[in-house]
Amino acid sequence: MLKNVMKVLIVLVVFLLLFYAVEIITGLDAHEIKVLSEPREAGHVGGGGRYKAGDEVELKASPRDGYEFSGWLKGDRLVGEEKMYTFKVEKSKTLRADFQPRRYSVDYRGGGGGEVESRGEPRHGETMSLIAVPADGYVFMGWVENGEEISSEVEYEFTVQGDRSLEATFRPVDDFVGENIKTVVAPAHAGEIKGEAHDISGRKLVLTAHPEFGYRFDHWEAEGEEVSRNRSYTVGTGEEKEVVARFEEGFEKVDGDDLLAPVNKETYLGRYAPPDLKELPEEINARDYTMHLREEALEHLMNMYEEAKEDGVTLQVASAYRCYDTQKTIFNRNAEEHGEEEANRFSARPGQSEHQLGTTVDFGGTEYDFSDEFAKTSQGEWLKENAYRFGFVKSYPEDSEDITGYIYEPWHYRYIGKDRAVELQETEKVLTEFLEAKRR
Repeated sequence: MLKNVMKVLIVLVVFLLLFYAVEIITGLDAHEIKVLSEPREAGHVGGGGRYKAGDEVELKASPRDGYEFSGWLKGDRLVGEEKMYTFKVEKSKTLRADFQPRRYSVDYRGGGGGEVESRGEPRHGETMSLIAVPADGYVFMGWVENGEEISSEVEYEFTVQGDRSLEATFRPVDDFVGENIKTVVAPAHAGEIKGEAHDISGRKLVLTAHPEFGYRFDHWEAEGEEVSRNRSYTVGTGEEKEVVARFEEGFEKVDGDDLLAPVNKETYLGRYAPPDLKELPEEINARDYTMHLREEALEHLMNMYEEAKEDGVTLQVASAYRCYDTQKTIFNRNAEEHGEEEANRFSARPGQSEHQLGTTVDFGGTEYDFSDEFAKTSQGEWLKENAYRFGFVKSYPEDSEDITGYIYEPWHYRYIGKDRAVELQETEKVLTEFLEAKRR
């Protein structure tokens, strides 16, 4: 019995040895072809396994949704560009099917009134952000796709999953200010209101109060109630309300009808306009446009003209009455050219110019107009000795800038009446000091 068992065991061992010998001999002629997907979740690959040398292998790459096949790689070397890759086996190797997130078409644009900035790439699964940037004077309203609003946020963030076409819509600020949002300046002409910005939601306007020179902003009112003392006030674009910007005078207001009104950097005429302006005669007008002066001042100016002429001097006027808006234009031009600080030395701000009184003239018609050298002309010398007798006095004499705030202007004369002019001549005061003293 034991002998029989031993015979069976010997036969079994011999069989196993023969089997493994065949496997070893066969395996010496087999090669392993390993295939991988990169990234792993991006697609499926097939065709890998063990092959004999010379066998033809067909590999297949199948991208999943949102990915696209870009090639077969061995190491870092591209060996095939088609999804189906066929080759003959020479030896074992590993091949990788390279997949990339699919790139979509994401079209975006500003619908007039602004631009769009983007962050991120339009590849499958990635995050993109579109930022609406309104142009000056516009407000962002929302993002529209296929005719429907999909977001009211200025920055719209989304995960890329397909082709898209989006439009940022904008509206002019003026569409809101003056329509559903009525703005009022009180008092009128004291300033202006501008819708200058929007908050991040794109559904609000920031109204900003800009005082005119001579005024200061005080507060905002809505529905008859004070709502803010900040110069900027935020309102919703969908609201319907009346918003009032209240301003107060920032300087002491003076009456322009008063011949002795002190007009300087501490007082303000507002939009005063003389009631009795008369046109200057052609013979005294040094310019090719019409100029005006108040009736009383013009009468004495012409008397002075006649007497100067008898003395062999021809007086000419280079500038007379200027309204508030003209003075504003002149000052702004000078400030732009010379800087505001420097302009303030020789040019009055609107509402602070003696020319607005209609009783002030700049003499000229010489080659030295508006310069210190005018004082040495026949006009300049005659006026210095005689002008006060006709009620005209120099407003900005030499070495008085620290008092008047303005440079020396030997051509600038103001009518204050004959009696007051003689009285000033007998003092050592500058005109602005004299007029302030008269008020006390």
